Amino acid sequence: MAASSLRQSQALLFMQHCRHRHPSRLLLTTRQSSTSSPYAPSNFNHTPANTQSSSPAAEAQSASLTHSLPSSRPTYAHPQARKFAATELAGTKLTAWTWLKSLFGWRPTPTYKPAPFRANNNPYRARKQWPPDFNTLDPKQQFHFEKTYRRRAALKWARPAWNKSIKILQHTLITFTLIYFIFICEPSHGQGTPFDGFRAWFFDKLGMLGQLPESTRQEAGKLSEDAKKKLAATVDTSNSPTSS
Repeated sequence: MAASSLRQSQALLFMQHCRHRHPSRLLLTTRQSSTSSPYAPSNFNHTPANTQSSSPAAEAQSASLTHSLPSSRPTYAHPQARKFAATELAGTKLTAWTWLKSLFGWRPTPTYKPAPFRANNNPYRARKQWPPDFNTLDPKQQFHFEKTYRRRAALKWARPAWNKSIKILQHTLITFTLIYFIFICEPSHGQGTPFDGFRAWFFDKLGMLGQLPESTRQEAGKLSEDAKKKLAATVDTSNSPTSS
């Protein structure tokens, strides 16, 4: 306590002394003190640190500086660490178990839930009016906003996986429909189909493939014969005279 009051009185005397001195004289004395100080750059040399200074003024200056320096660092420079004290944490009840867990660094989950954003309590206000008033915009700005809207709408509603699956389904249905009507479909009245000529040609070529099994080639031959018969019956019906 006495040391702190002594330092305060010394600081007050120094401030009063500086106020009453002339500025130019103060600058001159500061320069003189800096040149006479053992810590001035002009006094630095390559002599060992244990050599004694031959100048008595320098010895007196160093002695005064050493005497003016504090013997130890003040307590505020290295405060003592405070011990951990268990306190009532928000959202939890202080019990022996929670106190033990808090000693090992456990912290409870926060129970605070922010209020939902509304039009009246939204902290993130828009800096621009949206949508803008197109009546007050020139055509170039209108075109800019139109491109921006179309691009964002395309990105928003883009479904690449869904589109791919729909295309595969469409192509599969179209393929099976064509195969069914060209090779399988038979009208109930048995008068043939428009694809009988193509069926006869296709099954005839299929029966001549030697890489296929014998049963497959025989079945292709039968289908080719049936298609030829239906095609001949269709030709005869079209060439016969119409009944009156």
